Amino acid sequence: MIAVMESTREGLTKLNPGNMSSMRVLKDVSATKVFFDKFKNGVIIVTTKNAGSVKQLDPATAQNSVKGIVVKEDGSAFSGVTVVVSDKPIGAITDAQGRFILGNVPADATLLFSFRGYKQQSLKSTFSSEMNVKMEIDPDYKAPPPRPDPLVIIDD
Repeated sequence: MIAVMESTREGLTKLNPGNMSSMRVLKDVSATKVFFDKFKNGVIIVTTKNAGSVKQLDPATAQNSVKGIVVKEDGSAFSGVTVVVSDKPIGAITDAQGRFILGNVPADATLLFSFRGYKQQSLKSTFSSEMNVKMEIDPDYKAPPPRPDPLVIIDD
């Protein structure tokens, strides 16, 4: 399960630290590129320990669910891809098999698929069948410069 929220202290108090496996913070341009201006102050993405496999939604939300698989150009599963509903706080990250599932998706929703170094995909949601998304490498992507080694000063 993935929890996506505005970066507020109140939102974090609702999470059980014992169930968290990782946390990622998106700030400034990183957050607005994926989540638009609504989350310009930052977003915290939390992966819980049960995120390794996609679980069935309860029947009440299943009718508004979108599920699918994301692959790389060579057809291999692509884990770690961010999948969000455009301009909504609904999102997930693909699991080890490249699978995702989103619940409570609006009928006219557009899904954004993004991963650093790959072109962002913007696709209309499909409710009647599983979505298949192939990510393409972005030839214009410029990796950030490597950080310099830390300066260590030893004073005798």
